[in-house]
Amino acid sequence: MIRFWEAKRLIEARFPSLWHARLRLSPWRARLRRKKASEKLTGFLEKHSYIPNIPAQRAIPPPDLIATTSLMWPEDISTKAIPDVYLAGGLFEALAVMEAAELANIPLSSLGSVFELGCGTARVLRHLSVLNHSKLVGSDLRRETVEWCRSNLPDIEFHQNDLEPPLKFAEDNQFDAAYAYSVFTHIPLCLQDKWIAEISRILKPKALFCCTVIGDHHASIMLDLASLERLRDKGHVELGYQSPMASYSTKITESWDVFQTEAEVRKAFSTCFDIVEYRKSNRALDLLIMRNKG
Repeated sequence: MIRFWEAKRLIEARFPSLWHARLRLSPWRARLRRKKASEKLTGFLEKHSYIPNIPAQRAIPPPDLIATTSLMWPEDISTKAIPDVYLAGGLFEALAVMEAAELANIPLSSLGSVFELGCGTARVLRHLSVLNHSKLVGSDLRRETVEWCRSNLPDIEFHQNDLEPPLKFAEDNQFDAAYAYSVFTHIPLCLQDKWIAEISRILKPKALFCCTVIGDHHASIMLDLASLERLRDKGHVELGYQSPMASYSTKITESWDVFQTEAEVRKAFSTCFDIVEYRKSNRALDLLIMRNKG
């Protein structure tokens, strides 16, 4: 049986124009996607008695920086770098943070400070400025993305973090909410528990924490049969950047792709957090919505 990633390479080699055509997005479809994202966010804010104040288009990072953030294949950049696509994706994920707060019974008005671990080019964080009472803080491992963010998004506070905790700029019980999209998907397992404890440290008791993990969908796309069997047997699989199955972003940033079963994820995060919901996805990463035990 040929797995998806093997078939993808065969199709790309024989019919490159056919494979790449799937990634092309016409300008009007891109604009429509951004318009839909803005309307959904506006509707959510109005429901919570906020005056919608969605910022105008801000600076779009260069493709080489976008490429470092969660691209499966190099050709994905042709779509991800389209301004309307880039902004729409950030709007939808910012909305997901606010919907998570609603699900966890945390009023938006109580989010006085929000932190993003692994903010990249602040594709998501910039849109949380609609919470005009909130202090927004982001950190990233890569110096070049932090420098770009500081130059182009001056209203948000940015820091560079190390591969290992602690977050030297953050105090205990500092933040009302935190999230990490496509971050624990790339943190090596030997450091996972340390980062879980560090996020708990900087959050206030009962504060919101959202993060994404690689679920069944991406495992079925990326892993071969032997690796899938190992995932089922051991509960985890870790791909280094030299693996032919690794994602493009992992290869160019020389990091890891980390796969865990739901049981392993729950076991790891429940040491510091109460899990409100583990939300599986059949087309994207799985989402964990949690509250800090403090």
